[in-house]
Amino acid sequence: MADSTTNLDLISASQSSKEVTANAALDAASPSTLFGRRATTTSALTWGLYGGKYRKADGSILTIANATVALTASATNYIKETDGVVSVTTAAPSGWPGPLASSAKALYAVACGASSVTSYTDYRTTGIGSGAGGSGALADGDYGDITVSGSGSALSVDSNTITYAKMQDVSSTSRVLGRKTAGAGDPEELKLSELLDFIGSAAQGDILYRGASGWERLAAGTSGQVLKTLGASANPVWSDQPFDVTSFYPGAPTASAKILRVPLARSVNFAANFSGSYAKAGAAATGSTVIDIQKNGSSVGSITFAASGSSATFTSSGGSAVSFSAGDVLGIIAPGTADATLADIGIVLAGTKQ
Repeated sequence: MADSTTNLDLISASQSSKEVTANAALDAASPSTLFGRRATTTSALTWGLYGGKYRKADGSILTIANATVALTASATNYIKETDGVVSVTTAAPSGWPGPLASSAKALYAVACGASSVTSYTDYRTTGIGSGAGGSGALADGDYGDITVSGSGSALSVDSNTITYAKMQDVSSTSRVLGRKTAGAGDPEELKLSELLDFIGSAAQGDILYRGASGWERLAAGTSGQVLKTLGASANPVWSDQPFDVTSFYPGAPTASAKILRVPLARSVNFAANFSGSYAKAGAAATGSTVIDIQKNGSSVGSITFAASGSSATFTSSGGSAVSFSAGDVLGIIAPGTADATLADIGIVLAGTKQ
């Protein structure tokens, strides 16, 4: 009995036909006696074995009859079965008692004297294996999602058998699997923000855009800049916002005339030598004429019309950029001596917002 109670029909001392109950119990248990030692056919150097139903690795059923095997005198005989076929050897099989090669399973090690068995060890088990109750290891083969190899010593999961339903649940919505920890390791859950950080060193104000071959990161620009597209086949860039100051003086300016005097509503920067600026006159100058550019009444540059010229050139003090803060006054002042013919002057100073 396996426990203190049993489901088997037991024999009582007072019952009649005790052999009927005993035989019925033995018949019910007989499948587990496959390859068991059959005492009635075991004698001298002959070893008897019970037969029965054997489930092969491919799932088919093999019916095995009661049988005997011959033993070798004065040696240890190793009895094993391979897919239901029993064999005996006096050389211990590799890995005895298991796992053995070629899905073989150990049954008995039988020590023999000159004419009879002196002792034996039963290696049959009731563990997972074939219907024979072999060495306890799974027989090599494909068991659906798992393949067994190496005489039951290695198990591998078949490709494309782990479904999404069999995986660990994702902890929350809006998560993807990846790895954010440095180095190799287990997959981790990532938020979308963490995934996008893979594109480059993340910093506040950065912008992602699609480059020629993949997603790229555009680092934050400087304060006041705007994002500018360069078209469908180019990457976006940060660009300074233009801030142009224009003026027009009709007719010929008198000596020291104020061509322009205006306070600026925001901070503005003009490039060195007022690069990008233009001045043109409707009537060309007779002689070289220099118009002063002022910041709060102090000279910061000049506009020069050459003799007989109607287009001017610009210079800035020291050849440097000129910056104005909000509230500074920009002035354009005619020379102290008026030119005889220079007239209808249009000026645009090209600046950028700060």
